[in-house]
Amino acid sequence: MKSFLCALVVVSALVAVSAFHVPVSPVAFRGGRRAARPTVRMATIGQEIAQNPELSKLLEMIRLAGINLSSGGPYTFFAPVNSAWEKMPPRSRNRIAKDEHRDVLKDTLLYHVLTAKKTSSDIAGSENVQTVYQRENDFSSWPSANVPVMVRKMGSGTMMANSAKVIKPDIICDDGVIHLVDKVFFPYVHDQAGWGK
Repeated sequence: MKSFLCALVVVSALVAVSAFHVPVSPVAFRGGRRAARPTVRMATIGQEIAQNPELSKLLEMIRLAGINLSSGGPYTFFAPVNSAWEKMPPRSRNRIAKDEHRDVLKDTLLYHVLTAKKTSSDIAGSENVQTVYQRENDFSSWPSANVPVMVRKMGSGTMMANSAKVIKPDIICDDGVIHLVDKVFFPYVHDQAGWGK
């Protein structure tokens, strides 16, 4: 978990040629030789975010927060699409990118990242799952700052993360999985402070 925190600021560089390593080796082919089918290496979560136009606002927020997604895992990222940031309450949307609220931004982004890989097929009913976000000095009783994210699958098959709807599930990456969501959700301590209202 700490490697995740200290090891997303260099995310933009991760979309380089190394995003897809395609080694090939020759094989016999009727008297001649041809290249074998490439072994494709999937993009990492950081690389996928950097190259997905639906996540350009998320990438901007990741850079502002100084988070690095280049190591560790596997993770599950409930990634808010661009329109999710626009749907935030105006007061919160206008403040979250400011320097004095950098801790809120960082906490919020980490609250969207689970400490394990969870594809849509792994979810049946509902379950509370722990996120990368932790407030180690918070000793208050539940509900506390460390309330987990509730992930659930509705009768229609739609997956939810807290109040956010998963609009595109299961973008499989080398170090985990991304689910695109339609809403930004906040850790309990910041939600109670009015950021989600």
